[in-house]
Amino acid sequence: MRHWTIGLMLALAVAPATAGRDHAAEASTAAAGIGTPPAGTEAAIPEVVRALIDAEPDPQVRAVLVDVATRHPRLVAARARARAAAERPAKARSLPDPQLATSLFLVPPETRVGPQRLTLGLSQAVPWRGKLAARGRAAARAAERAAREADRLALDLVTRARSLLVRIGYLDRAIGIVDEDLATLQGFEALARARYAAGIGLAQAAVKVQAEITRDRTRRLALEQERAALVAELNALRDRPGTSAVPATAEPVVRALAADPAKLRAQALSRLPEVAAADAGVAEAGERLRLARLEYRPDFRFGLGWTFVDRRQDAAGRLVPPEDNGQDALALTFGLTIPLWRERLAAGVREAGAVRAARGERRRDVVLEIDRRLDDLLARVPLVRDQWRLFRDVLTPQAEESLNSARAAYETGRLEMLDLLDAERVLLEVRLGAIRAATDWRLLVIELERTVARPLTGEEEVGS
Repeated sequence: MRHWTIGLMLALAVAPATAGRDHAAEASTAAAGIGTPPAGTEAAIPEVVRALIDAEPDPQVRAVLVDVATRHPRLVAARARARAAAERPAKARSLPDPQLATSLFLVPPETRVGPQRLTLGLSQAVPWRGKLAARGRAAARAAERAAREADRLALDLVTRARSLLVRIGYLDRAIGIVDEDLATLQGFEALARARYAAGIGLAQAAVKVQAEITRDRTRRLALEQERAALVAELNALRDRPGTSAVPATAEPVVRALAADPAKLRAQALSRLPEVAAADAGVAEAGERLRLARLEYRPDFRFGLGWTFVDRRQDAAGRLVPPEDNGQDALALTFGLTIPLWRERLAAGVREAGAVRAARGERRRDVVLEIDRRLDDLLARVPLVRDQWRLFRDVLTPQAEESLNSARAAYETGRLEMLDLLDAERVLLEVRLGAIRAATDWRLLVIELERTVARPLTGEEEVGS
């Protein structure tokens, strides 16, 4: 009997722990879909980010964006937090560990069947039905929220990297235009010196050209400084040395976008990770509220107790041993918690309700921000496109014609060098304004693609 009792209690002690491990492994496997693959691999790139990366035609640009989406330290940390959160549902759904307790009597109490030497007790706490499930669901929603927050960060970082590449490309083209202007001005300087040497020009003309050359060189240095800062920022996003080379980008091709506001809004609400994170937050708060209400229900504790009883050693017991001499005692125990302090429980319910209301408002704020961004971007994109078309169709031809006319008049002596310089300055500003307008259009489209979490295509090409 004694050996059977000890074996039973040991089996009961081991069984819950083994079952808990099996349950934890199963729950961890189920929660793996909520977490994210290890950062540093392309498998960690979420689908919404992968779509934007794959839409880039240049493989070198795609490689830069993959670096950003897999290597940025803040993103690596966010994915690690998401993987950690994905392990919590298994812990939340499991039963508490059973308790094994023993008491050794220093002064054994005497009973009819002999002195009690020690007691051994095994107990298991069992929460009210539904509490473990609610805790598991809340932890699962929290894990989903962490994963979607990591996706949002990846989307923001890749969008920032795309914008930096476009701005760097603009600076490269602006530097090229300034270099072309410098070459033109140096030709003007040689011409002015030749005319002055021939006695048909003024020394002031050459001095004015030299001043404009200095201005161009100063402008070029400012553009180079801005480019160096953007390259350093881009390389920091991709976790590369600040002086690492970045790929050149093609000049933006301005297109007329197919932009149905209602359709874009629906796509944004269904694809954006911040919306999914807000929804998961609302669902988590709902589970926490359900759990707070379940706290009004008691929890149970079931147990098994065994008392080791020695045989009687006193004279009477040895002379006339009693029936069941040395028989051990075996007992079943039961307990429950009493939810007595109702104000504490009511405060927990009110707290959970306030958190759920706050999460709901947070979700509404996310939607309002999406609407604001869509309205703003959809209004500005066609305006910037019209501005670019004005540069392409009107201002650039006019500036080129004005410069050609001024050059011809200067060569025939009907204009001074200052007039020719004015025409050249106008053409320079128009050329820079044209590529600036195309760049602004591309930056707005990148922001719009970030807002709807998918690449956008044009209905028609209107020039480059």
